[in-house]
Amino acid sequence: MTESTTRELLTQLVSAFGDVDAITALLAPDAQWWITPSVGVLGSPTIGRESIRESMQVIFGQLYQEVRTVVHHVLVEQTMGAARFTMFATANFANGQPYENEYSIWIRVQDSMIDRVWEYLDTAHVVSQFGLPQK
Repeated sequence: MTESTTRELLTQLVSAFGDVDAITALLAPDAQWWITPSVGVLGSPTIGRESIRESMQVIFGQLYQEVRTVVHHVLVEQTMGAARFTMFATANFANGQPYENEYSIWIRVQDSMIDRVWEYLDTAHVVSQFGLPQK
């Protein structure tokens, strides 16, 4: 496995945010996706490409639309990679208001597919951005 493969998969994953089919095409069948537990939308971890697809359909179908990302940093070492990026979207859960939040995502690659994802975001920022009730 080359670092260029890991970099390419990581870049494709971040660019695919908003496109459920493009995201899941990058994942191994037994992939695991861990997300900041306070998000409360995904189980953590979500296990299996089809379970991840179902969760992504909620996130990028019901919660967000018109998603775009801007990558700030990418770090890669062999089969591990990390990216820091900002996601911009329309927040359906907040009456269509603009959404902006910074994310960090880590991946592990095996057999030219992503088999592990660790996603971090500031959920307190989401709550304060929209004046949502805290849980």
